[in-house]
Amino acid sequence: MADYRLYRDTLNTEDVIGAATVALVPGQYVTVGELVVKADELVGMGYGSFKAQDQADGRIFADFEDNSGTPVAIDGKFRIIMLSSQNIPVGASPVILDVDCAALRAGNGSRPGQIPFNFNDILLSKDKKFCFQIMNTAASAQTVSKANSSVLMDITRALI
Repeated sequence: MADYRLYRDTLNTEDVIGAATVALVPGQYVTVGELVVKADELVGMGYGSFKAQDQADGRIFADFEDNSGTPVAIDGKFRIIMLSSQNIPVGASPVILDVDCAALRAGNGSRPGQIPFNFNDILLSKDKKFCFQIMNTAASAQTVSKANSSVLMDITRALI
């Protein structure tokens, strides 16, 4: 049995989007940010067990908006992938989540309306990372704006 205790944490927009703006190329995944695991912790995506939509412990909400004068929602897919410190995919199934951005906008201001995001029992250790990517599915280029976007993502942490 491990000698650490798991606890809940939440990532926000600052944690997920790394720059003020990120240009998206149509049809390609572009990294918008990453979470690098520190030496004295373990980190996993999601929190709690899988339950019914209205009873889920962990949730994920993301509203990615562009940098126009009147912000417009990004058309695309959001992906979370596990990578080594050398940017090599980790594990047999490195993709944790791959979902349409429109689905992630569900439940703004309503936890039960947000997508359940359960802990998958995978914890990354020192220097490994979770990479957050968006694939632009629009016909033209889009630019993600950190200031106009909003993200709340439940995760699991442990101090070791």
